[in-house]
Amino acid sequence: MMRSGAGPRSFSFGATPMMTLYILIGSAVAISTLVLLNMWLGGWSPATIGSLEVAIARLRDDHVVFTPGDGILSSDSLSALVASNTGDTIGVVVVRGAGFVTRLVTPGSLKAVDARDDGSLVLTFRGDTIRPVTLLLGSPHEAYAWAERLTGGDQ
Repeated sequence: MMRSGAGPRSFSFGATPMMTLYILIGSAVAISTLVLLNMWLGGWSPATIGSLEVAIARLRDDHVVFTPGDGILSSDSLSALVASNTGDTIGVVVVRGAGFVTRLVTPGSLKAVDARDDGSLVLTFRGDTIRPVTLLLGSPHEAYAWAERLTGGDQ
């Protein structure tokens, strides 16, 4: 049976309005400090491939049997192509977020290879394991030369 005038009970843990204000200000300062620390440490900066040697090291780490030959780093440092010493495979290194994705491809194993007149090369992989990769190679000559290597001359 309910008494008249009895409403929902409110619980108080002894927090005064000023204490609640201090807690809100302290939380905002703590969160802002974490955001600034993340920015200072480069937490929102995408990864980059610093040099062709870095791309080769990633390929060696991920594919033990790969023996690197010549290669090219894209002008934006977000992707690289490295041919094997034997010439039968080409390693692809791509930045995805804060990490790297590596693939070994053989001529004809890609779904599509599109060399463009602006010096870019677009690789479309079979399946859904990796979305298309655009390499900014700088010159149309480089783009067409690597497209020919990737397709085995069927471009």
